[in-house]
Amino acid sequence: VSKVKLPGHIQSEPVNLKKALEISIRNAPLIMFSVYSCCLLLAYGSIGPFTVFYIKKGLECGDGLAQTLSVVTIAGAVIGYFLFGKVIRLIGTKKLQIGAHIFFILIPLGMFCCGKDTPFVLPLISTLLFLSSTVWAMMYASFSSEMLALARPGNTAMATALYQTYQSFGSWMSRTVTSLLAGG
Repeated sequence: VSKVKLPGHIQSEPVNLKKALEISIRNAPLIMFSVYSCCLLLAYGSIGPFTVFYIKKGLECGDGLAQTLSVVTIAGAVIGYFLFGKVIRLIGTKKLQIGAHIFFILIPLGMFCCGKDTPFVLPLISTLLFLSSTVWAMMYASFSSEMLALARPGNTAMATALYQTYQSFGSWMSRTVTSLLAGG
């Protein structure tokens, strides 16, 4: 790959990683956005695993149903990514993000209200998981454009790496906390 010659306008100069990292670290809006995404993932990322844990232990359903709910969650994410472009054109990024935050409050509240005595509890939980994943996928897609808008010109690769590090840390912490609280 290193021997492939690119056209002159695509050739890049060697990257100074230290300088690129310093540029990203000094970019306060990028850092604040990265910390915000980390915290959002930390807070919201445990909804799916806790729900599956509740389905298995609280409602005493089998592994097959838990697996089916995982598929429902993945389907919601796929639909969310497909709908993202249309939703952004229709309502814009700001309204999408405000609406997503409202959903990020309402969906866990809805999950909290689902008990053994709730009529149609499994279809209700499935719908909430599907909505949760759909909204999260659209929010996640909007994060990419927000992050790129905050990156300094010529430093998008390092800005993306820094942002993804914060995001991965939030996801890891969410899963770790979920596992510890669930007794895993």
